[in-house]
Amino acid sequence: MTPGVAIEPVGDGRWRVTVTTEAYAPRTTVETSYPPALIEALLAVKGPEYVCDEIARTEDAAYVLRELELSILSFVPASFFAGKRVLDFGSGSGASSLLLSRLLPEARIVGVELRPDLVEVARARAAFEGANVEFHVSPSPDSLPDVGTVDAVVLSAVYEHLLPAERAPLLRGLWSRLNAGGVLFVNQLPYRWSPVEAHTTWLPLLNYLPDRLAHRATRYARRGIRDDAAWDEWLRRGVRGGTLRGIVRTLPGAEALRPRQGWAGLWYDLGDQTRKVAVKKALRGAYRVLDRVAPMEPTLTLAIRRS
Repeated sequence: MTPGVAIEPVGDGRWRVTVTTEAYAPRTTVETSYPPALIEALLAVKGPEYVCDEIARTEDAAYVLRELELSILSFVPASFFAGKRVLDFGSGSGASSLLLSRLLPEARIVGVELRPDLVEVARARAAFEGANVEFHVSPSPDSLPDVGTVDAVVLSAVYEHLLPAERAPLLRGLWSRLNAGGVLFVNQLPYRWSPVEAHTTWLPLLNYLPDRLAHRATRYARRGIRDDAAWDEWLRRGVRGGTLRGIVRTLPGAEALRPRQGWAGLWYDLGDQTRKVAVKKALRGAYRVLDRVAPMEPTLTLAIRRS
């Protein structure tokens, strides 16, 4: 057993995982139906700090599943996915793919991940749940395994972690696998020109500095990255986000879809509306005005259809 991690039975075939750590952990306890062997496998790839959060992604219906539902079904109806293949690129240890299989039960979900150890754990989770999901190892960050053509692609908190030289080749590769009429979904994307870089550093105006000066400024971030970290390490952590225009201009025959509630309304629905409600409502109104040009919320949720 890993020091600081306890796995205890709570009855009805369920287990409670509790973590004691001085490091930051999004969650320190969770209950799950996963057997101890699978919990240990997740612990090995996610570490004590993130194992509870990773398990909660598939156990807590109000957590990631709600976000995926809004991010996808705000743009197209569930009927669109009947009999379709959906590629979940950057599927990690399988949580997003498993949730997609629950959200879209009539679709075939294909997960692609760069790390073989994460793919192995994802396959074990899918086998435990009896999910209709297949997983493949990606040969490199900007290329794809042979998975055939698909009708939808989902990038959940992935695009911002690609290096600048990787982004266009990967997008074009995904686009080439997308059937006509298919949709590329991009969610949890930090807006490149947000006044506060709120994904990796939380530094104001960092997005407006040239790379060299931005790299110097990161020493004030104190976000768990060493002071002498190379700029590429910060980029890999997601310090530079993206824009709708930047993605669309990379892809031939691309048409941006608008969510039924508008981009500002979708951003508001995705957030925690129980905190600072008045401020969020005011921001929603301001973003609605800006959305006439393009979505400019701090975190973007996009859908792009191939003609």
